[in-house]
Amino acid sequence: MNYIRSQSLKLQIMKKIKIQYIFFALMLLMMGACKKDTVEKEDIINGDDRDIRILKVDYKENRETIYHYDELGKLKYIVTDKNDLEKIEIVFGDGEIIFETKALDGWQKSNIRYLNDRMDYVTVWTKFPVNNIPSVEGIVNFNINEGKLQSVNINDSMLSKVAQYQPLKSRITSYNSYNLPKASESIYIKSWVNPIDVAFGFAFEYVEAKDIPTQLKRLVNEELLHINKYGVTNMDINTIYFEGKNHSYYGEGNWLVSFGLPQYYILEEKSSHILSKRTTRIYKVNEVGEEEYERTLTEDFPYKHDVETRTLEIAGLKIWYEFVE
Repeated sequence: MNYIRSQSLKLQIMKKIKIQYIFFALMLLMMGACKKDTVEKEDIINGDDRDIRILKVDYKENRETIYHYDELGKLKYIVTDKNDLEKIEIVFGDGEIIFETKALDGWQKSNIRYLNDRMDYVTVWTKFPVNNIPSVEGIVNFNINEGKLQSVNINDSMLSKVAQYQPLKSRITSYNSYNLPKASESIYIKSWVNPIDVAFGFAFEYVEAKDIPTQLKRLVNEELLHINKYGVTNMDINTIYFEGKNHSYYGEGNWLVSFGLPQYYILEEKSSHILSKRTTRIYKVNEVGEEEYERTLTEDFPYKHDVETRTLEIAGLKIWYEFVE
């Protein structure tokens, strides 16, 4: 009898151990599933993913730009406090957006063409301020391959005719693990308007900046990566080479257009990180087209973001925004 009881007790103990083992195995499976979910969520873009609308931008020396929208929230016109670009009219057409100024010289008009909300090309009209030469037309192409921006091209005939229009041709040479340009280079342009024969190589670093809306991070990135070419900034080569002696009242400048159109993009719809550092290697180009290293320019872009007032300060810009409901 004692033997039978002993065996029964052993069976009960083994049954309990088996139940505990099954329970423990199920717990491990559940933990594994939770861990898998966590890994997948890490791929989601960091930061507030809502669409935004830019209300106002201040640039250095209190140069103020205000964006005006119609009752449907579509950009209507832009007002600046500079006499040469007092009011910029915007017209939306079929697959195109036209920005036009009343400036006496320099940038006159940009006709933006897009496909599926991504910029395809921009036609720019710029007036040469000497001898009353009329506006000259130029084309900026954004070249995409497998969903990624590869290069920004400008037709050479435009550059050779208009001394005030010297935007960089840019080629992205590598991307980082979060799909943002890691390095790029300027495509050398030889024309009589260039004050110097130079070429540039760029390296970029980013910070995550989870507090900044993802769409706003993308807008800033496009501007600081030297890919934002809508016609406003004309003297890129001079500005980089002489380290900040910018001839534009608007800094790198093309934000004047792109900040009013956050729903249309060059690089990507939204960015997980924001540019924090730009390193520029400057090369002189000799008579036979060979590049000779000259020096390195390093620029840091610390930011200040106020969630309550919805303002972002970076690279000399103070940006006011709101969320689109």
